Parts: sequence; structure tokens; C-alpha cells
Amino acid sequence: MTGFWIACALLALIAAAFVVVPLLRAARQSVMGPARAELNAAVYRDHLQELDRELAEDVLSADQHALARRELDRRVIAETALDAGAAPVPTGARPVSGRWLALGGVALVPLLALGIYLKIGNPGALQPPEQQFVQMVDQLAARLASKQDDADGWVMLGRAYQLMGRMQEAVSAFEKASALKPDNADLIASHADALAMVQGSLSGRPRALVERALELDPKNQTALALAATTAMETRQFSEAIVFWQRLAVLVDPASPDRKMVEDAMTQTRQAAAAAGVKLDPASAPAKDVRTNAERASVSGEVALAPELAAQARPEETVFVIARAIDGAPVPLAVLRARVKDLPLRFTLDDTLSMAPGAMLSLHKTVIISARVSRSGQALPQPGDLVGTVKSVTVGATGVSVTISEIVR
Repeated sequence: MTGFWIACALLALIAAAFVVVPLLRAARQSVMGPARAELNAAVYRDHLQELDRELAEDVLSADQHALARRELDRRVIAETALDAGAAPVPTGARPVSGRWLALGGVALVPLLALGIYLKIGNPGALQPPEQQFVQMVDQLAARLASKQDDADGWVMLGRAYQLMGRMQEAVSAFEKASALKPDNADLIASHADALAMVQGSLSGRPRALVERALELDPKNQTALALAATTAMETRQFSEAIVFWQRLAVLVDPASPDRKMVEDAMTQTRQAAAAAGVKLDPASAPAKDVRTNAERASVSGEVALAPELAAQARPEETVFVIARAIDGAPVPLAVLRARVKDLPLRFTLDDTLSMAPGAMLSLHKTVIISARVSRSGQALPQPGDLVGTVKSVTVGATGVSVTISEIVR
């Protein structure tokens, strides 16, 4: 801000100079008119005598002397014309001094500029960006103190506190936001991140929040990164690799984030080797997983049988699930939707995996089911509506699943 005011002062002085210099020059000419004419005459006589002396001493030739004399005469005529153009000062009158006008200009120009700036400018913008940001955050906190039900405002405040390193205040803001939006995976992941920073670990409640976020959105990138970090903390290196792989599938290969994920996997493998832990086959390099994941998917459409349409409410949850043929309890991929989304086009792949090692790409044939959950829970309950297609080849497209049965 100091640099800004110095620059303003310099610009004001330059502007004042355009006013002051002509005034001073005019004042000097008006006050010194007669004296200046006499001085010019004396100077002319001296120069003329000097030229004559140099001609007599052969310093100048006759031609050079004539040329110099003509130039001297021209200068005298010009000066005389300039002096004649100045208005004479009446006898006994006191002339208005241009010096006072100049001093007034020096004071008036900066004051006038400052007044205009304060009137139509934005002095608040002179604050450093950091101070402006802090001021805006404080204003947001003050507004939320009287408007507690603004969930988006609390999320914004929590993330602002994270950027400022005020993690305890970020946790408090996320707590309030979570109470208003309990099913927002991105918010829950941010809450877990801030809470882990406060307590110095992802164990306990942060880990539970991460699991909840992945249950709501298996593709949430923040939650996947936190889940991988949680696995590293507990020395579950294979699980950490799988979470990093799931994240790598979601990240653009050309982005800096992809490089960070690959570096994290490399560090995880190095830590596992140092601990003498043999990694699972599922922990192949991320680039191999991505290539395989492009093939390892099942896509199709889920529809609700017309005879059951009256038994399903629009807001009830629909789960589309891929399971292993051998009946393993952990789903290989889960997609969550609503009845109002039916008929639903779906794609199941490794990014929708619910647990490390339970991945679609590790199987050739799977069971695909779709279920309307009346309770919203992932486990089947009596009264739920379900449809199943058995023995679907991984990589198949156009799979049609019709929800036509009631769970007894």
C-alpha cells in the first residue's frame, strides 16, 4: 500500500509541473521585462565586441565573422520580440505573482485528485489481498451468526478457514453444515480432513466420516485420498494401493494430480517393501488398472415393472449392484440412484468398488441386481423391490435389469 501512495505522489507532482512551470515562466517574464531587455542589450554588445576582436586577431575569417554576426542579430531580434509580447506592469500597481499561483497549483492538483479518488474510487481495494480475504471471511462469519440455516455459507466458511489454517474453526463450521446436509459426501470428506488435521490422525471419527462419504459417493476423490492415507496409517498397504488405484482411474492422466497419485502409490509400495509386506495382486500399477478398468465394466438399463410402479415412491433409494458369482458378501460395485431416475442407464466399474480387493476387474462373470430400498439401507429388507440378472460377463453392454419381485 505504501508503494501505491508513493506512485500517486509522483504522478501528482508530474501533473502539477504542467501547471506550475508555465506560471513561473510567465511570472518571471512579466516581472523582469524591462530589466531583461537591458540585460539582452549588454550581452549583445559584449558578443559583438568579442566577434570583432576575433576578426582582428585572425581567429575568425571575414565569412565566419559575418555568419556569426547574422546569428547574433537573429537571436537579439527574437528575444526583443518575446519581451515586447509581455504586458507591461502599470506604474504603482502590484502585479499578481505567478509564484503564488504556482504554489497554489502544487497544493490544488494533489488535493483535487485525492478528493475525486475518495469520492468515486475504492480505497478499500488498497488493502493487501490477505487482509481483504480475512475481512471477507470475518464478514461471512458475522452474517452466519444471525443466519444459522445457511448450509452453503457454512461450507464456504469452513473451506475458507481451512485455507487460513484455522482448522478448529473449520471443524466447527463443517459440523454446522453437516447438520444441515447430512448426506453430502463432499462436505463429509472435507469435515473428515479438517478434523484429522486438528487431532493429527485419521483414526476414530475422521475414519468413520471417510467411510460414510464413500458409502454415499464411491467416486469422491477427497474421500478416496483420505481412505488411502488411513490405510497407510494402519499399515494396510494393499488397501492403500487399491484406494490410490481407484482415485487414479478418476484423475486425468495429463494432470499434475495424476502424478501425485502415482507418487503416493510408489511411496506406499516402498513402505510395504521396507516393512516386509507382500502386496496383493490387486495392487498393480495404476496405469494397468486404468487400462483394465476401461474393459472391466458392465453397462445397461434398469427399469421398474409396471405392476410394481404404484408401490415405489419417487424419493426411495435404488441400488444397482454387481456381486461375485461365488456369493461373496462384499459387492464389487454399487451405484446409488432414486426411483424417480428410472428407467436408469448405468455403468458399473472399479470406481464404484466398496472395499479394497473387491473389484469388478478381478472377475470374469458377475451377478447384476437392482433393488428399491424402502428404508434406504444397503442391506435387503422385507418389502424391498428387486430384479436380478445372473451370469453377466464383465465387459457386457446393454444389460437389461427389470425390478419385478418383492423381497419376502
